[in-house]
Amino acid sequence: MNRLEFFNTKAPAWDTMHQPDKVIATLQQTVAKLALRPDERLLDVGCGTGVLTSVLLDALGADGSVTALDFSPAMLEALQQKFTHEPRLCPRVGDVQDLHIAPASFDRAFCYSVWPHLPHPDQAAHHLWRALKNQGRLYIWHTASRDFINQVHTRVGGVIAQDLLEAATTLATRLEKAGFNIVDLVDNDERYWIEASKGPSP
Repeated sequence: MNRLEFFNTKAPAWDTMHQPDKVIATLQQTVAKLALRPDERLLDVGCGTGVLTSVLLDALGADGSVTALDFSPAMLEALQQKFTHEPRLCPRVGDVQDLHIAPASFDRAFCYSVWPHLPHPDQAAHHLWRALKNQGRLYIWHTASRDFINQVHTRVGGVIAQDLLEAATTLATRLEKAGFNIVDLVDNDERYWIEASKGPSP
């Protein structure tokens, strides 16, 4: 089973397995602190079934939009079933490591609970830098510790056994090489968070 087959297979029961309601309040509190403008264009990378997508939509006004990107058609299908009448949502099947989106398309990009599943992180960083507007923000985010995330992936095994989250300082260096400036970094027992701003072309 490859990575795509794994996530397609898990999609129908994803919310039952991961109980997203438990993290919604945490997501809402963090997004509220970001003070999004109502008309921002956001990219939700590896959106899955739309846990963060729903929070982002709630934070935007009528002129804002969220492009929900996932390489798993089954995950996007589950997401779309939740948002059948949401004109601000742009679901898109695609891989951030090979992202065909016009440059400077987004104000912010969110990588929530997805980064360790990207086998080519340098390519992902390059494409995200390109997709963001000047001074646009990138957020790489987990609502659990790096050790916990890595233990879960190792325990599940199979195709995601080696999908391990690197130290935030290591990832920060990777992002800087792609042209980002690091704004904030947290790598502790409660969460993993990197906020980066798009700087000049590297």
